[in-house]
Amino acid sequence: EIQDESSIGQTGRPHIAAVLVRKKIVTDIDTAFRKYLKRGRPAYVERYVLQAGDAIRVLAEAGGVAVLAHPGSIDRSLKKVPSLLEELVPLGLSGIEVYNPIHTANMRKKLALAADYYNLVMTGGSDYHGSIRPGSTLAGGADLHIPDEVLARLKDVRTTMQAQR
Repeated sequence: EIQDESSIGQTGRPHIAAVLVRKKIVTDIDTAFRKYLKRGRPAYVERYVLQAGDAIRVLAEAGGVAVLAHPGSIDRSLKKVPSLLEELVPLGLSGIEVYNPIHTANMRKKLALAADYYNLVMTGGSDYHGSIRPGSTLAGGADLHIPDEVLARLKDVRTTMQAQR
């Protein structure tokens, strides 16, 4: 049932939560996490985590572009981001997510400056994980606008990386 819920892509806790809701074991997704799926609860399983350098290498070998996703979720003040970039850029990090629904205009400005300083491609996304959360949308809502040149630049970086392989 959980595989049917996820259908494609990675199966995870949100899919388990959706099945628990459908079976009326819990009333909503948040309750499923609170009672069963979050750290320290009965159904929580630690996930395997790649080291950053290994993840960047695997992405590059697969033809992808390694990007630091939603840095505003890592640290709302963005004070930790420079040291993180100092560590990850030498390992092959190629981009940083600047445009994200949780990033304020001021955060986007700071992240764009960091992208410039470290010569990283700027990316953006809605961080959409499906319709499991009320009010979440694929495009991130009316407040999120990702300039067209962001995609063009990302494609250029990927093409350059592939040519170097």
